[in-house]
Amino acid sequence: MKIEEGRFGTWIKDRGKGITYKAFMLGGEEKPCEMRGAYGEGLKIGLIWFTALSGTPYKTYFSTRGGVVFTCYYSELADALVIVFGKSKRPVAGTHVFLRRYFMPKDMYEKLYYKAAKLKPVCKKVYSISKCPKEMPNLVLYPGGLLYVRDIYVNEIKEMIGKPAWFSYNLWWVELEPNRVMVNSAWNLSREVGQVLGACPGITSMIEDCLQEEEYGGMKYYMLEDKYYETSVDYSGAVVAPKVREAVQRLLKNYKITAYSGYGDFDGVGAVAHEGGICLLVPEEMFPLFRELPKASEFVMKSLRTMVEGAVPVDERTLDAFVRGRLQIWRLWKDDICPEAKIEVIKGERSFYRSEINTIFMCENDLAYYSDESCIHELSHAHGTKRYGTAPDLTENFEKALAEVGRDISMFLTNRANMAAVERCITGCIHATPKITDEFFGDLKPKLTETQISDLINSPLMFVIVYKSPVTDVERVCPSSPTLAHKPVVEDTYDKYVKERLKTLINIKNKFLREEIGTGEAREQLDKAKLSTGLVEALDAERLDIYFYDIKKDRYMWLERVK
Repeated sequence: MKIEEGRFGTWIKDRGKGITYKAFMLGGEEKPCEMRGAYGEGLKIGLIWFTALSGTPYKTYFSTRGGVVFTCYYSELADALVIVFGKSKRPVAGTHVFLRRYFMPKDMYEKLYYKAAKLKPVCKKVYSISKCPKEMPNLVLYPGGLLYVRDIYVNEIKEMIGKPAWFSYNLWWVELEPNRVMVNSAWNLSREVGQVLGACPGITSMIEDCLQEEEYGGMKYYMLEDKYYETSVDYSGAVVAPKVREAVQRLLKNYKITAYSGYGDFDGVGAVAHEGGICLLVPEEMFPLFRELPKASEFVMKSLRTMVEGAVPVDERTLDAFVRGRLQIWRLWKDDICPEAKIEVIKGERSFYRSEINTIFMCENDLAYYSDESCIHELSHAHGTKRYGTAPDLTENFEKALAEVGRDISMFLTNRANMAAVERCITGCIHATPKITDEFFGDLKPKLTETQISDLINSPLMFVIVYKSPVTDVERVCPSSPTLAHKPVVEDTYDKYVKERLKTLINIKNKFLREEIGTGEAREQLDKAKLSTGLVEALDAERLDIYFYDIKKDRYMWLERVK
């Protein structure tokens, strides 16, 4: 498209497919989805302004392919636009529009078409959308602040969004309001800008302009100042190109920035600084651009792993059930005394606490030898830091915290529900937590005696089987089979054993009912399968209601009715 000023007015020329009289009619035209003007309002609104609303009516002429010429004027008598068409004296390749006696203001001319604005392309991404399979070019331009849609000027981004933009954009898949100066959806605009910037290494120029060096408690960090539209764009749906990640990483390396986190994460700032790094705080929407850099928590964890030789995380699922039970006891103490803290298991021979991330790192050796003293020691660091701000070894704060932790653990163990949970942990119930009996047994509780309740809540068995004696018709209860599965992964092996033993029980019952085995042989098979031999009396019962201890939920659940 070209815009030219002549002696008598302004020419607008393009080399398109031309227009027909239908372009001036009310209603829409059938156009390919990637073309400008889905319904032709732009032409009609423009004609109304030039011929009737401008205050100085202008004559308009359209010369188009096929040797056709149109002119347009407003009729006050008909209160309508009148279109006159005839034969052109000269052929044109496309459409030429002449606005007689209209001379376009210079600033409008320079903005109207993105190429006329002399904006410098920074990068381009060609893509389609679900509604339109045709791939079209979307551009990032500089200097910034302007929005073009399908090559035509729309508005200043600040006028639409309220924030200035570092770049200008020529986008293809943004929807506009009928007034053509506002976007239909700010979210749609943000998504499309994010898509294009995700492929644009030039975004580093905006990032660098926004970097602000700050200080927190004597520790240096950087903040990405939220002063441009691009710092509030949602990049979560964008595909960030590797070259963009690399460009961002190179920029941050120049400033010796080693980690990033969200606005307001001064704990992260302090933790990174404590490990000798520099943190950058950025809006969460921009996180995808910085993923070549570790997050603050990841940076600290990496530093922790190198602090003590061999201090690398342990997959807890590979630990023996008894060991995991002891770990759960420590977590019960921790949840009661300082629930905000975490306990992680690491390899090595030294346990330690890191206040920056409020985490107790228990080494595998202390766990293997059930070293409650080490756990209490590190728990005192966590409790003292929370209560007194700091509690390093050999300080008054630590000594006070140590005494308070000991007192709190003693109080914890005086509670019946707490003590029952600890007893379950000792027997390998790796997810045990304090529960009242109603919550622990559910519908099974009314069927149990007080002795059975007391025994099972402290040391659960895999099955509790309820049946009616065929002789007396009295409902009886038979706890059966040890709970603990000794091999890792405990949850998986436990579930496997539950299924296997249930299948074995059903098989023995069916054999007994078919008289393939007698009482003595049934007792031997039950014993071999680690099922209670007392179940012999239940084999000819009309039905068995089977409950099992769910090791993941730490409670008894109804499993199946066997007839």
